[in-house]
Amino acid sequence: MKKNIASNTALVCLLLAIGVSIYMTNHHYDLMFGARDSKSFCSISSTIDCDAVNISKYSEVGGISIALIGLFAYIAELLLLFGFKAYSVDEKPKIARFLFYISFLGVLMSLYLAFVSTFNLKTFCMFCTALHVINFVIAWCAYSLVGGKVFKELKSDLLSLIKGGEEGSRGMLLIMIIIPV
Repeated sequence: MKKNIASNTALVCLLLAIGVSIYMTNHHYDLMFGARDSKSFCSISSTIDCDAVNISKYSEVGGISIALIGLFAYIAELLLLFGFKAYSVDEKPKIARFLFYISFLGVLMSLYLAFVSTFNLKTFCMFCTALHVINFVIAWCAYSLVGGKVFKELKSDLLSLIKGGEEGSRGMLLIMIIIPV
């Protein structure tokens, strides 16, 4: 995939993911605090029920909505994508790798949540499923931006976050710390 197509595809996917995450976060807290009286349009049957998924015990981590955590991750990925487009050619490979690392975590989270939805809840959310697919597309785009050499630099990238040896590394560390908060 050409880098221009990959970055534009990732941009569209990230904007969609941010929109869906905002909706899902709002919907989650409306359901949790009783602000919504009726079922959502996504609650079609016992098998496709966004409300059931959105209020399950798996919908939060430490009282924070999974959708809100995802929203912060998508914003961080969007900032990295903008950085990839704006920075010099020398900086692009590292920025692309960090975009891939975060998007890869999103794929792992999607796999976990799809497993939970299938085997534990036995019900699905159309929006969540859409985000799972979007996460795979974003990771594939990030992989394309890196050029396939993703994990080769993982150790040095993680060390640069901790040591802060290169300019911008502490900013990336801050982004990665803020995501779960």
